[in-house]
Amino acid sequence: MKNKLSILLGISALAFLLVATPVLAAEVSLDQSIEDSGPSSSTNNNADVDEDVDVDKDLDADVDADADVDCDTGNFVQAGNTNAEADDSGECNVEGTWKTVVNEGASMMAAAGEGLEVDADQSIEDSGPNSSTNNNIDVDSDVDLDLDLMADITSDLDADLATGNFTQAGNTNAEIGGSGDASLEVMFETWANNDAGLAGASNGGVSVNADQSVKNSGPSSSTNNNLDVDSDVDVDVDYDADVDYDVDVDITTGNFVQAGNTNAKIGDSGDADVEVGFKTSVNNGGGVSAANDDGLEVDVDQSIEDSGPNSSTNNNVDVDRDVDVDEDRDADVDYDVDVDANTGGFTQSGNTNAEAGSSGDVNIQLNFETEANNG
Repeated sequence: MKNKLSILLGISALAFLLVATPVLAAEVSLDQSIEDSGPSSSTNNNADVDEDVDVDKDLDADVDADADVDCDTGNFVQAGNTNAEADDSGECNVEGTWKTVVNEGASMMAAAGEGLEVDADQSIEDSGPNSSTNNNIDVDSDVDLDLDLMADITSDLDADLATGNFTQAGNTNAEIGGSGDASLEVMFETWANNDAGLAGASNGGVSVNADQSVKNSGPSSSTNNNLDVDSDVDVDVDYDADVDYDVDVDITTGNFVQAGNTNAKIGDSGDADVEVGFKTSVNNGGGVSAANDDGLEVDVDQSIEDSGPNSSTNNNVDVDRDVDVDEDRDADVDYDVDVDANTGGFTQSGNTNAEAGSSGDVNIQLNFETEANNG
């Protein structure tokens, strides 16, 4: 007789997410001109361009796998017989694979990918005396990319395997066969938050091409070409993986009791084999590589020609660039393994003739492989 229990748990695939979040390009083309304004005039070409891109992706996986395995073969009781004989008890074999995959390959590829393009042409010609003439361009770009990956995975296995457990008492002739083998072979595989990040996000950047000119301003005039460009990029990636394994294995083979028999004979107890493997890979690969690749490009041509006497003339360019990239990887992996394996357990007392066989072998193999926070 053979008892074999196969468990295939998990394949908890909340995973392989490609978060492609394309944001179309913002293209602005301006052609502004003022000609022949009168004396004591205020003439202005004003362009105000604001871009605000906010991409926020949160992936939260909570996986709990809990298995309780109880296998018992044999459990024979013989008492008060002339001739008592018990055959072998069956085997107890448990095998399984737990595979959990969450938040794999998540990315914001091409988020804000085409960026902002501004092409502006401003001109003022032949303004009168005592005039105020201004070409003003104000460009503000704010890109905020936030990717949060949270994985909380718990695997809990409690296995109790027993073969044999024979009791013979008060028999004339008592003979017990062998107990079966008991084995447990389980592999845990956990993959979380790998190859995830912001590759290529916001790679279009900001491009400003401006041509500002003032010609023939009158005497005692104020003429200004003003260009103000502000670019702010904030990239934030957080990886958080919390993996807990709790494995409790109790294996017993044999456990024979003979008492008060005339002739008592016990066979061999079975072997106890335990093999448990763990492979954990969390928060590996991905990252913020290539985020905002193209950066900021400003091409400006400002000119003031033939201003009158007693005039104030200014070409002003103000460019501010602020890039903040934050990557945080946090992995907490706990292994708690408790294995108790016993073979034999022979008890003979008060018998006239007593004979006991051999206890079985015990083989325990535990394999751990952990990879975490490798960029």
